[in-house]
Amino acid sequence: MSRGATKKGIKIRGPRKNLSGKTFGRLTALSPDRRNRHGFLWRCECECGNSTVVQGTSLTRGFTLSCGCLQAEVRSRKGKSHAISHGHCAKKPSTTYNSWAAMKQRCLNKNNSYYKDYGGRGIKVCDRWIDSFKVFLEDMGERPSGKTLDRINTNDDYYKENCRWATAIIQARNRREGKIFFNGENLTLSEWAERTGVPSGVLSSRLNAGGWSVERSLTTPILKTWSRNLKKRP
Repeated sequence: MSRGATKKGIKIRGPRKNLSGKTFGRLTALSPDRRNRHGFLWRCECECGNSTVVQGTSLTRGFTLSCGCLQAEVRSRKGKSHAISHGHCAKKPSTTYNSWAAMKQRCLNKNNSYYKDYGGRGIKVCDRWIDSFKVFLEDMGERPSGKTLDRINTNDDYYKENCRWATAIIQARNRREGKIFFNGENLTLSEWAERTGVPSGVLSSRLNAGGWSVERSLTTPILKTWSRNLKKRP
């Protein structure tokens, strides 16, 4: 149903994001099917030839990648998939498994709504985790209630030493402090300002609005006249 279409004289708003023609794993989204309280469901065609209806957010977040044929093939090939043997992936995946799958989607799937902030800017998943949920589970343990996967250095990749289970408050603080990794050190914007003598406001402007690289932002001194004007301010 297209955006703005009507049903029995009532105007119905279409989905905000047009997924038509986009591929998610083995599924290709064809058209919006109906709407529920979570948003729009999309009619999809699977590589195996089956058609299915999937929640749009399950597609964009990487929770649903096939009509069910992928899981069936894995069970058939291995007798019993290792994902099911460790109890974290059956018809309803665990929160830990969802975190692993969503992490990969953000970094690998260009159609994922979060890709631009992860894979699109070079964030990768380490070789240990990319093809093995079992190894991810061994390294990180089960996801605690109220926490999600967080990178300690937000400019670095997903790997054991750089990841933790963290609350939304801790993650927001981590992003707000703007930690920057340079020359083997991971410091906040204010810490780099103290270290380099470049005001944090200038560093923030260089990195964001100015589009400067981390190295250029931290190693370029401010203009002497601008520095003198700063000292004159009350």
